[in-house]
Amino acid sequence: MPQGRRSVPGVTVRSDGSPGPSGTSHPSDKGKSMIRVSVLYPKGEGSTFNMDYYKTKHRQICVDVMPGLKKMDVEAGIDGPYEAVGHLYFDDMATVGAAMGGPRIVEAQNDLVNYTNIVPVIQISQQID
Repeated sequence: MPQGRRSVPGVTVRSDGSPGPSGTSHPSDKGKSMIRVSVLYPKGEGSTFNMDYYKTKHRQICVDVMPGLKKMDVEAGIDGPYEAVGHLYFDDMATVGAAMGGPRIVEAQNDLVNYTNIVPVIQISQQID
């Protein structure tokens, strides 16, 4: 994402810079291998997760502090081991490293207590197709 450019919750910036609803791809994205960082929030006794806060506040913090973030999807668990899952998409591992090691990443990390008491599990994957 270009420096200084901001997204609106529920809208992603595609690789060509055009806006679109979260979770959508653009025809020019076909055939590109992306890196997906999945942040999984396991269910547990006494666990809490404020999805409204996550969607309206935390997502925007992530967009603001992670350079190179292409899009962010959010899932609410219905059945299975997770309360929620956030998926963050990047072009490559170098971009992931720059985003996760950036000077403002602590803002996203410190925001965790505002929406959950769950310690998340992180999975980094390469999209195959």
